Amino acid sequence: MTHDAGVHDDAQRYLLLGLRAAYQAGSDGTGIGGHLLNCLARQANHLGYAHDALDLVQAAQYGTRKLPPGGQTEAADTATTTALALMGEVHSTRVSDRLRELDTELAAAPADTATADSRGRIRAALRPS
Repeated sequence: MTHDAGVHDDAQRYLLLGLRAAYQAGSDGTGIGGHLLNCLARQANHLGYAHDALDLVQAAQYGTRKLPPGGQTEAADTATTTALALMGEVHSTRVSDRLRELDTELAAAPADTATADSRGRIRAALRPS
């Protein structure tokens, strides 16, 4: 919630605190740890740190690789697609398709939010060069 409210320093502290707790929980904390890494990646994307977001997604994917497939995969795909769009690397059909889906999902965002800014970046990445 703090991330959505724009209080990014507090949001990052809470996410990192949760990540430490997940680590201390051992294998029982793997799923939540992956989720928290994806949340950090989402925050990094919103703040314009696309390369960091990709690193966080890769860490989440590696850490949860032995878990059954589920929501982690979708969260990772979304964060990866957004990061690639922010970096201007829209080369695959899968990325372009996901960007179009995200653009549709974000269409309801108020114009003055970070989500609306992300939508603008997604649309710019989809424009032909």
